[in-house]
Amino acid sequence: VVSPPVTSLAALDRDDGTILVIGNACGELRLVQFRRDNNLMGTDYKLMHLNPADGGTASIVCMEPLGGSLLAVSTRQRPADDSTSSSTHALADSVAIDVPLAQAVYIIDIEKCACDLIIDGHSDAVQAMCLLPDGSLATCGGKMDAKSKVWDKSLLGATSGDGHNNVGMGEANVRVLTESSATLDDVGYVLALTVLPDTKPGSKHYALAAARYNVVKICI
Repeated sequence: VVSPPVTSLAALDRDDGTILVIGNACGELRLVQFRRDNNLMGTDYKLMHLNPADGGTASIVCMEPLGGSLLAVSTRQRPADDSTSSSTHALADSVAIDVPLAQAVYIIDIEKCACDLIIDGHSDAVQAMCLLPDGSLATCGGKMDAKSKVWDKSLLGATSGDGHNNVGMGEANVRVLTESSATLDDVGYVLALTVLPDTKPGSKHYALAAARYNVVKICI
């Protein structure tokens, strides 16, 4: 069996070390733990995979840690004729995380192995994400979407029944966000995004560096 290609990496800091999350083209999330007292030796911590209800295969595009055990995971629909999309690649001891769609942004709690929130506000797969200093999340849609949006911290942390759509997944009722807090018109379609904090002590200001092909924009 050919292992699916790795498509994204993310690192979550913990009190006892770091969790490296390895995402692949078949929607699998492999968690490797690196303890502070033995940083050079990683041990398999947990195996999970996204299980879309629409029958598609979710390929991991990018990931962004949100603090604690929360991880934003962007996925896209894997083409049916792609050899790595076969369900036979799913690991036997992998925990299934039920999700409604093969393409969306999912806020995953890696400790609970569950989806806490769904962001479905782009018409193409989100290519890049960035956690902003105020706790908001910036998401950048693909070429067919060409929009960069900000999801305020208050939206990410709101509870069910706050005026947002909800979708039932098994016994859970998970919120779906479709309307963002803001659209970053100066950013548009990009492939990478990162924060440039103000170096002045105490300043809460920051800029965003956004990259598309061989051009990097600095947006204030």
